Amino acid sequence: MSPSALRSARRPGATPLTSARLLGSGLALAPALVVGALALTASPSAALAAPPTAEDFQITYFLTDEYGNRSRQMQPQDMQQFFGQARCECGQSIIARVSLAGNSIDSEQIQVFVGQQCSMAQALMGIGQFAPCAQLVATLPQSFQTGPEYLFDPVWLAYGAEAEQSIATAVPVGGCEAAEGQGGIWVCSGVNECNTGQFFIDGTVNINTQNSDTPQGINFDYIPPLTPPANFSVEAGDSAVEITWDNQATADVAGYRVLCADENGEPIDNGVNPPNPAVDDLVLGQIYFNQANLCPGGPFGPDYDPEGGGTTDGGETETDTGTEDTTDTGTDTTDGTDTTDGTDTTDGTDTTDGTDTTDGTDTTDGTDTSDCELGTQGCECADGDVCDDGLLCLDGSCVDEGCSGNDGELGCFCDNGECNGDLVCDGQFCVEPPDPIFDLDWSYVCSEHLANTTQRARIEGLENGKTYQFLVVAYDAYGNPVHPDAALTATPVPTNGLWEECENQPGVCGEGWTCSVVEAPDQNGQGWLLGLFGLLGLTGLSGLALRRRRRA
Repeated sequence: MSPSALRSARRPGATPLTSARLLGSGLALAPALVVGALALTASPSAALAAPPTAEDFQITYFLTDEYGNRSRQMQPQDMQQFFGQARCECGQSIIARVSLAGNSIDSEQIQVFVGQQCSMAQALMGIGQFAPCAQLVATLPQSFQTGPEYLFDPVWLAYGAEAEQSIATAVPVGGCEAAEGQGGIWVCSGVNECNTGQFFIDGTVNINTQNSDTPQGINFDYIPPLTPPANFSVEAGDSAVEITWDNQATADVAGYRVLCADENGEPIDNGVNPPNPAVDDLVLGQIYFNQANLCPGGPFGPDYDPEGGGTTDGGETETDTGTEDTTDTGTDTTDGTDTTDGTDTTDGTDTTDGTDTTDGTDTTDGTDTSDCELGTQGCECADGDVCDDGLLCLDGSCVDEGCSGNDGELGCFCDNGECNGDLVCDGQFCVEPPDPIFDLDWSYVCSEHLANTTQRARIEGLENGKTYQFLVVAYDAYGNPVHPDAALTATPVPTNGLWEECENQPGVCGEGWTCSVVEAPDQNGQGWLLGLFGLLGLTGLSGLALRRRRRA
């Protein structure tokens, strides 16, 4: 008799049948007891231990705030479009509560994973499209009776683990980019079944969407719209401008916002209230998110400071408290998923910003020489190559002659990733910092949400004679933004229509806003036109003919 079976026999509520089966393994039973046991065997109410099914467990997902604390249960709409790229970059963790609803399941070890396509990844370990999912916990079924909660970063929805699967030490194979799909909690029972990818909960089972037409896991999208609008233009008017653009496709765009800055790069006040949603607000597809406005203080965690640099020791502290906050810390320790805290150490995944070193392709900025013209500044060169006048070939790139020994200066190589003064390191070279409007801070928003079919926007409340910058930001339902590389500029000016001209030229306009008929044309030959307007006034059509021209 196994110890686990014995514990099952002795637990409160164990049926006489269970005890009888245990006792029957080599022990003599009194005839009356045997008859009683046989009678109970026929009883339909007798509880038999059986392999677990999805009906035996309940999965519930919760959102967290910027400090890693549980804030609210995820709604179906959250499941569909909450986790965009900025949520992943900011490390806005997800809490999953795993509860045992049944009482009569086998006592084999239960393993809980998080990710997408875990079954396929586990069955084709190392050779399939998907990497093995991260493991939140491996423990006995009774550990789930108290409904322990597990904390994990959104990156795990998209990517599996490089090698070690325990989430405390796992490193994801990707970062917060180039991925979209659906992930969630996967559960299997028994070592053999788990190793061969036989999961009885597949990522779509949860309380959050059980009443929906189509139960689903947590959708994620870490890709901005691929077909943003183009051909932007701006026309200045009186205390206003009108911006137009061409829509290339609308399927991946939920809407637009216009951002405005004055000539000094500062936000303006044109009467539009900039958005300022809480980090756990329901996403309605009417605003964009990026790190600058969602987590300006750095990755979320218990020490998060929106005015500062975020948490000091990365994800570790972040999750430690996170799990503490998530209730039942004790049960969390049943997993060793205290190690799920580790997930936040997967902020360590932000260390997979090592994958961000796939951005390392970005580091190939310098070598993004595919678009480079031979000999021009910043393009690749080899010994003996000739760079344009005023440039020299230094460390494999054409740079300003004054750059020799002047790393960190404008146009020169970055000095270990740093530049002097306000300059910023872009790829390998120091460049002027971009205009602040390109940070996409919400304080620059100067329009309401515009529907995805919109092709023009009128911005009012501007001051004539002042130059402004305008940037149109397109975003998808998750809030992933995309914008053109350059801002538009325009200077509103007073625009006089015919009525204003009448006011400015006494004697031209008659009583009741009808024009006087002039006997002879003036030097510009316009008298006949004024005569015609006078005639139209007599026929009662002057209101139509002299309607004030619409301002831009």
